[in-house]
Amino acid sequence: MPAVALTDYGNLHGAFEFFQTAKKHGIKPIIGLDITLVDGDAKEKSNKYPQYNLVLLAENDHGLKNLYRLATLAAIEGFYYKPRIDWTDLEKHHEGLIALTGNRFGIVGKYVQDERLDVAKEKLSQLSQIMGKNQLYLELMNTGLPIQEKINQAVVSLSSELGIPYVAANDCHYLNQDDERSHDVVLCVGSGKFIYEENRLKFPTNQYYFRNTEEMKEIFASYPDAISNSLMIAEKCNVNLNRKGYFMPTYQTRDGKTLEEELQLLSQEGLQKRLLQKFQLEQIPAEKQQSITNNYTERLKEELTIINNMGFAGYFLIVQDFINYAKDHGIPVGPGRGSAAGSLVAYSLKITDIDPIPY
Repeated sequence: MPAVALTDYGNLHGAFEFFQTAKKHGIKPIIGLDITLVDGDAKEKSNKYPQYNLVLLAENDHGLKNLYRLATLAAIEGFYYKPRIDWTDLEKHHEGLIALTGNRFGIVGKYVQDERLDVAKEKLSQLSQIMGKNQLYLELMNTGLPIQEKINQAVVSLSSELGIPYVAANDCHYLNQDDERSHDVVLCVGSGKFIYEENRLKFPTNQYYFRNTEEMKEIFASYPDAISNSLMIAEKCNVNLNRKGYFMPTYQTRDGKTLEEELQLLSQEGLQKRLLQKFQLEQIPAEKQQSITNNYTERLKEELTIINNMGFAGYFLIVQDFINYAKDHGIPVGPGRGSAAGSLVAYSLKITDIDPIPY
């Protein structure tokens, strides 16, 4: 295969390792997300609205950022038994994404089973309007279920009627067909059920394995466009995760200062307070104060130079922010461990409570 997509449900945890491994073996990686789309407000903790399975693929780097954003919204704001987004979320963050209509729990599958194709058309038109031309595909699958053939027939019909292309897809949950039993055991472990229980999460057939190219071509021989469209999507998807460097959250500085200026000011202020407390400097003559503090100020200057040159000013500011918040709100914090305890900047910012200079 020239390309493979990873569309984990509700998260992107495997994306980076998948990307690096696929690249290493000369396979184009496509980063995606399998998510639940809610017909109502996803923030409302309720199952009263219809919900649909939806697959989103990152077409470019902007699309990848939108995937990150949607995964975050689904987990933090929309979570109700599972990660969810709503139409408003999708409309705000759809750019750079390609949508696939999902499995038998997607828009087409749901309304074919409900025998409400009129609603399916309405929802697909809405989805097509949000995603834009050639950014939405109807999924054809073969899961060994009788209802799947009925869904596939509806997909072909709706594609012709609405002008939305279809694509061959593989609802894959384990690698080899004979892994079905092991997968079933894992489902039981995850859901706290026993194999012999009837009323539990269980995949209805052993067809949810990773099919090779030849199998896919044979299965969808009657729909050659479905295979060629999968290649077309693969060609459109080009993301880059081979970035170097560090990417820190934004830290809000005071009075428009740079991160480096803010770190220097807080460190100097903090060190002064530490030294006043440690040595009772106000009781020591000025000329002797300087001999005591010189070692500290020189060390602080050296550390700040290294930290700023490495681009870690924001990191230190963020850590001191949550550490000091914890201390101010009665949340226990350790005295510091590892190499961080050897940093005078960390001591000055109250990240650690051990003066490293004597040691």
